[in-house]
Amino acid sequence: MRMTVPSICLIAACAAVPAQAASPSLRFTNKDIITGTPQSVTGEKLLWHSKLLQKPAEFPTSAIQELILPAKPPDSTPGHEAVVSLTNGDTIRGQLASINDQSVSLDTWFAGRMEFNRRMVAGLKIEESGSIIYRGPTTLDGWLQS
Repeated sequence: MRMTVPSICLIAACAAVPAQAASPSLRFTNKDIITGTPQSVTGEKLLWHSKLLQKPAEFPTSAIQELILPAKPPDSTPGHEAVVSLTNGDTIRGQLASINDQSVSLDTWFAGRMEFNRRMVAGLKIEESGSIIYRGPTTLDGWLQS
């Protein structure tokens, strides 16, 4: 089999991409990793539940390099998408679950229901959901070599 330069580049790029995380995990600035689930987050601390710990533990957000959430897109497309802009510059997309004087709640495909303190919300925009044109392989196993 003769391989072209673009084929070799694609294979090399795919080989360099790590397999998708099977469960949520935290990667710290010192390169340590722990699996589990996020319980809550404030501006300075993240409460994390893990089978490796006797009870949920608080970690300073300054020590966290990355929060890895497994990506499994929803099977159906809802009629709208809410885009929440936070005061720290982050944006989160999901479906608006509730809004009141104290909080804004979104249902997300990547983290379930997320609730944000209204003081942390800089803006909220509701958009019409577009149709998905292509949903491709999410792991290296989904690619076939010809």
